[in-house]
Amino acid sequence: MRIILLTVVFLAISAQSSTNEQPANRVSDVYYVEVQGESIPSCGYMREAVPCKTIANVISQILNSSGVTHVNIGPGIFDNSSANIVDKGSISFWGRGIHKTNLTDEQQHSSAIMRIQGSSILITNITFIHTINTNQALGVINIQNAGRLSINEAFFTTNNPQQGGSSSFIICSNSILTCTQTTFVNASFIRGTPAIQLVDLQQQEQIFFQQVCFQNLQVISTDLGSKDSGSALQITLSATTKSSISFTDCMFDQCGNNNTGDLNGGAIGCQLGSDSAIPLLSFNQTRFTRNTGVKGGAVYFTGSNNKILFQSCIFYSNTASGGDPKASDIFFATSATISDSNFVSSVSHSSGIQISVDGANRSSLLQGSSSPVTLQTGGDTISDTVYKVSAGRDSQVIVNLVSGTYTENQTIVIGWYIDQGYRRVELGPSISIIGNNRLSIIRPSINESSPHAGGALIHIRGGNVNMRAITLTEEDLPTTISRRITPLILAERGHVSLVQMNLKSARLSHSAVTSLVGVLDLIVSECSFESLFNTNVTLATQTSSLYSPQSGAGALYIEVGQGVSGTKHNVLIEKTSFLKCCTVRSGGALSIVTIENSGEQ
Repeated sequence: MRIILLTVVFLAISAQSSTNEQPANRVSDVYYVEVQGESIPSCGYMREAVPCKTIANVISQILNSSGVTHVNIGPGIFDNSSANIVDKGSISFWGRGIHKTNLTDEQQHSSAIMRIQGSSILITNITFIHTINTNQALGVINIQNAGRLSINEAFFTTNNPQQGGSSSFIICSNSILTCTQTTFVNASFIRGTPAIQLVDLQQQEQIFFQQVCFQNLQVISTDLGSKDSGSALQITLSATTKSSISFTDCMFDQCGNNNTGDLNGGAIGCQLGSDSAIPLLSFNQTRFTRNTGVKGGAVYFTGSNNKILFQSCIFYSNTASGGDPKASDIFFATSATISDSNFVSSVSHSSGIQISVDGANRSSLLQGSSSPVTLQTGGDTISDTVYKVSAGRDSQVIVNLVSGTYTENQTIVIGWYIDQGYRRVELGPSISIIGNNRLSIIRPSINESSPHAGGALIHIRGGNVNMRAITLTEEDLPTTISRRITPLILAERGHVSLVQMNLKSARLSHSAVTSLVGVLDLIVSECSFESLFNTNVTLATQTSSLYSPQSGAGALYIEVGQGVSGTKHNVLIEKTSFLKCCTVRSGGALSIVTIENSGEQ
């Protein structure tokens, strides 16, 4: 049964509004902008009546307010949008969807689409299309003087990515910027201005980027700009800087110079200034792939700083094109820049010198391993080995396991992606993990503080994954441990093949193998599932929002159909046995759930 809930909003219309007089600056907290709207003083209050034609029409009507104003922007291309948002309180701009609501500066070359001062702005589900612009100082969005800008699920691009001339997409000066699930893609710059400029950050709050993709951002020439920039980001800090800056689950791909550009940094250039006191500049689980700079292929630092962190980052096929000194991945102009910097579990697959500090090679990154790898018990963990050998989407990886027990103290993560709602950027390898006739045993090392508490033993986030002749189990763990792994194998997307696998003796909070709708193909062949108990317990940390812990089965939970990911799911189960597999609720050994287009089960 499908239940459709329709939300009906009744707007109270005063007697005054029924007259011919429409007062300007009437207090309202909801406005509408449509392509067919009107540029009149009292537009925007009702979509069905007279919506506004531009954002500027709405801004002119908003009184200085301490409340939140919601601006709903319809589908279409808005090519005459330019708004100065000064001391207007909090405003949320909601588009109809990426590539549906499009704001462009085609008719406003001399002005930014949004200039924000002293206001708090939220932007969601909107595409910004930047046209060729000779005004370097403005940018598409310019936020300054203690403004606040939050961007979620947005898309920034240009109308002609092959032609240089774009000014920055965002210029943030002495303000707060947060950005999630957003793409900056396909732009060429001639002035050395990057996609985003962060300058003079004196607010005591965190600036963060999470699941943001910077891709194909090129610099043709730096004749009018600083060579110490990058094509994606220029960070200019000083001794008065108070904001910490973090990047988590982000990607910098194919950023930097083309044949004529001469930026020192490929993706990021950071000018730290003398004795800057930034609390922390951190990069977590972030990918730098195929970037090109003169000195630093991916990142270039100059000046002084005391806290820079690269944690669980991947550097892959980055290139420094200049003469020595240079570094394929990270270049520090002086030793003072790196005085208190840390590189934790970060891996480089780039050739040449990966990190250079004042011309000296510094081996701070783990060296990516080549394939195939034969892994012995008691040595490197499977999770660390997989991490080192599978950096890029074109990786071809084979990991061979000998007979014996491999005890993993953290989740074995295969593949990587950023989920931006309207699209997923996937960097999954082609990897085969092959055991010895099911005598290769993988089990968790679990305790109350273990990363496995609420997480999977193996988490497949993308790629082509083949696992063969391996046993997965919790067997022989102490009975006093609360054993609630979720689950043994969680597959979110990609192509997954499980052949001659033995999954047994585990008490889980979801099915032993959980395959979500993002998985394109699932093959389960000649496997055995035995003594698997699904407790259906809701944990504080869930691995995915797409499935419910109340559903599932003891052995296999499979989502099929064409769901929210827009993918189809092909399933083959053959020559496989299920013995003593159960769940607290329904499902038994096997549960197959159809996910419809709306995402409903």
